[in-house]
Amino acid sequence: MIRKDDDRFEEGKHKAVLEKCKIDLERNKLLTDFGKETLDDRYLLAGENYQDMFARVSCAFADDQDHAQRLYDYM
Repeated sequence: MIRKDDDRFEEGKHKAVLEKCKIDLERNKLLTDFGKETLDDRYLLAGENYQDMFARVSCAFADDQDHAQRLYDYM
């Protein structure tokens, strides 16, 4: 598990990945309070919101940009 305060990540470096995916901030409304707390505690990087995190994960597992967008949309 990589925490958001992990010094292996510089704020802004992961932002380049997010440009590949069209994110929908309205989806944040679908998250429960418990879900948000879990994401905050364990998965979000510094300066990242929930949809940025989902896009980052999608891009990490995708073969190309279209695949990344499909993965994000499934989440």
